[in-house]
Amino acid sequence: MSAILLTENSSNDYTISGDLTFATIDETIVNKLPFNQERISVDFAPVTIADSAGLALLVEWQKKATRKNITLQFKNLPQQIKALARLVEVNDLIKNTL
Repeated sequence: MSAILLTENSSNDYTISGDLTFATIDETIVNKLPFNQERISVDFAPVTIADSAGLALLVEWQKKATRKNITLQFKNLPQQIKALARLVEVNDLIKNTL
């Protein structure tokens, strides 16, 4: 199990790494992304494992961004999250992906 690390690359550009699973995601990581900018980009390239808790994290971040009128973009989403999003029909909630 690899702990989650959210790294700020620049003022609105972040990278998340580690395992996005029920065992690693908690309230701390949910609240770690600052929603105080007009645009936020999160790169998921280094993520090693993801399950439905990882998808739930993205949905929660997207809800917070929407409430604050922030554009949130996800880059390099793991295939596991993309497949789960299609399965449970929440593609629209994580639509800003590259």
